[in-house]
Amino acid sequence: MRRLLLCVSLSLLLCACAKREALPTAEVLQRTAAASQQLQSSRFTVKGEGTGASYDANVSLEGILQDGGAQLQFTLQTTGEVAAEKQHTFAADVDAVIAIGEDAYVRIRSLNISPPHPKLDPRLFTLFLQRWWKIPLQRTPFPPTAITPDPRFLYAQSQVITVTEDRGIKRVEGKDTYVYDVTLDREKLVAFLEQVAEERGEPFNREETIASLAPYTVDGTLWIDADTFFIQRLTWTIASEGVGDPFQGTVDAVFREHNIAPRIEIPSDAQLLSPALLNGVPGAAPYDETFNQGFPLPGGNAYEDGSSTDLFDALQGLKPPNPSLPPQ
Repeated sequence: MRRLLLCVSLSLLLCACAKREALPTAEVLQRTAAASQQLQSSRFTVKGEGTGASYDANVSLEGILQDGGAQLQFTLQTTGEVAAEKQHTFAADVDAVIAIGEDAYVRIRSLNISPPHPKLDPRLFTLFLQRWWKIPLQRTPFPPTAITPDPRFLYAQSQVITVTEDRGIKRVEGKDTYVYDVTLDREKLVAFLEQVAEERGEPFNREETIASLAPYTVDGTLWIDADTFFIQRLTWTIASEGVGDPFQGTVDAVFREHNIAPRIEIPSDAQLLSPALLNGVPGAAPYDETFNQGFPLPGGNAYEDGSSTDLFDALQGLKPPNPSLPPQ
């Protein structure tokens, strides 16, 4: 019995001696910012959901980031409902490879909308399915930041927050982990966005940015590895009220295999596509000779009016892997 008590006492003593002394919060965040800038690769899993006045959606992503987030590869799955003239449910499964400032590669594995939307030709979707499409981001009319997170996404997490509660060091998946409840600091975020715009040579309207952020409250929790200071997990709860449509959403992101994630493979069989055509926008940018005169249509005409029927006929000439089409 004495030996047992002695062993227990020694074990407790050793545990007490081995307990890590927590660093000041400001120092932890400073080290996290530095570690995030040194991060080269990671696997990530992101789950999110959002509800607005006319929609309800769930999204999950599983992927890899390289070069500190300048390259991303992920699979996205989403389901939800959206109200137009009637209520529509949707589900999509998409693969993507994105190089910030260069090219995006997208493959739609599946896309279902029920009941069919009157403005979307279901035959058109068939031509886009199960093939890689290349979208040059540096020439697209849509900014890359609307499609992907900033390359310094993780760095930003530690720079634009205010800690509301320090939960101390917790043992999470076998690792000592700093856990903080945080809130988005609007002033810090505006300063960060202004800095990013300046580095990119882009215009920045400080007053408009402050006004656009005003309706939102963003609170979350941050998990930071106590040894490497890499972010292990972050969660956000987002809500808006008072201006425009109300919105509520959550994001839960987990990062693992820091600096040992596999390389990203660029699809070698992708076909160039103007993103403007995805919405039936006339006058798509001529990214290569396929688009020089718009889409060549039967009889020598070009795609000009933006109708889904003409776009469907034009895309037929691109010979998709599975040319069978559902009845209209």
